[in-house]
Amino acid sequence: MTTPKAERRSTLATTVRAARWTRILWWLAWLSSLTLLFLLLGNILAPFIFAFVLAWMLNPLCARLTKRLARIASLQLARALAAFLLTLALLALLVLLLSATLPALLRETLELTAALPNIATTLQRKAQEFSWVQRWQELLLPAWESVRDLNPSLLPNLSQWHSLTKPVLRLLSQALQTLGQQTSSVVAVLSWFALVPFATFYLLKDWTQAMQACRKRIPRAEEHLFALFRRIDETLSALIRGQAAVLGTMALFYATLLSLIGLPYGFAIGITSGLLMLLPYVGTLLGAGIALVVAYVQGGFALPLLLTLLVFVVGQLLESYFLTPRWIGKRVGLHPLWVVFFVLAGGELAGFAGILLALPAGATLRAIVAHIDEHRRNP
Repeated sequence: MTTPKAERRSTLATTVRAARWTRILWWLAWLSSLTLLFLLLGNILAPFIFAFVLAWMLNPLCARLTKRLARIASLQLARALAAFLLTLALLALLVLLLSATLPALLRETLELTAALPNIATTLQRKAQEFSWVQRWQELLLPAWESVRDLNPSLLPNLSQWHSLTKPVLRLLSQALQTLGQQTSSVVAVLSWFALVPFATFYLLKDWTQAMQACRKRIPRAEEHLFALFRRIDETLSALIRGQAAVLGTMALFYATLLSLIGLPYGFAIGITSGLLMLLPYVGTLLGAGIALVVAYVQGGFALPLLLTLLVFVVGQLLESYFLTPRWIGKRVGLHPLWVVFFVLAGGELAGFAGILLALPAGATLRAIVAHIDEHRRNP
């Protein structure tokens, strides 16, 4: 025979389980709806997602500007005016940067692409000038020939690799030239220029109301998630704003110094090297490798090569010991091994988009784990 106390316990346990399953179903419904919406309307949502990121990054500055403008206008009008001024300033800055850098960047990129076959030929000729290379070739070629005779179907002739490089480089050059001539790409870029500022303005203007509306739709039982959202916001803001500042500064640093030392295609290589730092470690090595190859082809083991190497050494020290600690800091807190893992995993799962989203996803995951640990210690 059950007592009233036991019945109340059973009823309470049943209520708690029902509430837990209700919360789980509620979150699953939201996540499923967002995933389905993204799969169906991914191409259409892309500029809106980009505008949301811009609005999120500009929101603190917009809030400060709104406080200043609220002295001469109503709060609603001050917010709209602040959003308009920031969107206009962002658009003007983007147009100024593109007009100042895009023509030279495209010209030098196309010139470098067209010069790749000559660079490869020059490298091969310079390599043959070294006596130690010729001695290694004399030692290794007989061994290679003997191994190739064992299974000629699996080990092609060395001369075939040289014959394959020219058509591949030629196709790459043609693809880049064709890409710049595509009318559809121009139309897509123009639509982004029209849609992204429009969406950014309205998201900035109505940011506070939108966040309040989202908060009202979260059940009270899940209010502890606001602490998690604040932690994720702090982590991602430190990462994205800091990383954007680091990439822009390093691109300007490399482009300026490589142009000043007279490196051919130095502006394009510098901009590319700075932006490639979005891929930690791999991007730096790739950008430095391209620059050093061009410097070596230009003058061999001479002053241009040493100056190019010095530029990248100073740039790496500047980024590692000054810019990243100052602008990103320890709030992200990802170990270098985890950074490499997330970048490789993102590239494997979603290609280039996965590489771009790898670090934000890793930082978000770390913030969630830290929040769970803290919630367990202080329930």
